[in-house]
Amino acid sequence: MNESVESRSPLDTEGHGTHTASTAAGSIVRNASFSQYAYGEARGMAVKARIAVYKICWRLGCFDSDILAAMDQAISDGVHIISLSVGAKDRDSIAIGAFGAAAHGVFVSCSAGNSGPNPASAFNIAPWILTVGASTIDREFPADVILGDGRVFSGVSLYSGDLIDSDLELVYAGDAGSRFCFSNKLNSTKVAGKIVICDRGGNARVK
Repeated sequence: MNESVESRSPLDTEGHGTHTASTAAGSIVRNASFSQYAYGEARGMAVKARIAVYKICWRLGCFDSDILAAMDQAISDGVHIISLSVGAKDRDSIAIGAFGAAAHGVFVSCSAGNSGPNPASAFNIAPWILTVGASTIDREFPADVILGDGRVFSGVSLYSGDLIDSDLELVYAGDAGSRFCFSNKLNSTKVAGKIVICDRGGNARVK
C-alpha cells in the first residue's frame, strides 16, 4: 500500500464513502449550494443518527475479506442498520455478509449499482437486502454549444457564470495527453482557454 495516497485509517481518500454517509445522516448545513445552484438547507435523511465507519475499499478494489470483516465487526458493535453502496455479482460476499447481519436483526440497505437500465444489471438483489435504485428529478440544466458553422449541440452543464460568447477552439483530449481527461494528465499548453472533449470511461461523469 502506498500510504502517500491512501490511509490505513477510516479516512476517505476517494470521497465516495463521505458522499453516501452524508446522504444518510449528514448534519444540517444552512446556506449550502452546489456550484451556486439550489441554495438552501442541506441535510441527510436521519440527522440524529450516529454513523460507524468501516473501510472496505482501496485503490486496488473492494476485497471480499474486507467486506465480510467489516460487516462482522458492525454486527459485533451493535449497529442497527448497515448501508453499503458497493456492488458485487460473481462472488457475492455482500449477500453472504448481509445474510449474517439479517440473522442478527440488522437491517441491510445496498445500492442497485450503476449499470442500468439494461436487463439483469442490478446488484445486491438478495431477498434479505433492501436494494435501492437511483431516481430522476424534474429539473434540467441545459447548455448548448454552437459551432462556427452554425451547428448546435445540446447538453447539460453546472456552469453558473456569464454566457460565454466568444470563439473557442475545440480540442480532443486524446490529442492532449489523456482521452479520458484524467487529472494532471492533460497537456496544459494544448488545452488552456479551449473547450476539451473527453471520452467517457475511467473517470467521473461530472468534472
